[in-house]
Amino acid sequence: MGHQALLTALLGKGIKLSGSTLAEQQTQDDAAAGVLTFTANFSTIEIYNTDATNPGTFEVNGITINVPATKVFKGAIGGTPGATVTIAGATTYIVSRYT
Repeated sequence: MGHQALLTALLGKGIKLSGSTLAEQQTQDDAAAGVLTFTANFSTIEIYNTDATNPGTFEVNGITINVPATKVFKGAIGGTPGATVTIAGATTYIVSRYT
């Protein structure tokens, strides 16, 4: 069975994908004192540390995520639900919230 056929079959059985739709995206230009504020809580996050030199520390839902320079982290995130990301270290980055 091909990928599309499998996906169609699973969705037909009531299985729902989550964390696959980009809901919101912000960069360092949107930060106030190293904090990004989104419109809804995080359940899935993608962090792209675009800084060529500095690793970044990104705190979301009370969990610290370390992202090396020029690398990406994406995953479901637990912790205490929140809509902010606090950044230290990295000077340029793209943070995305998925639903």
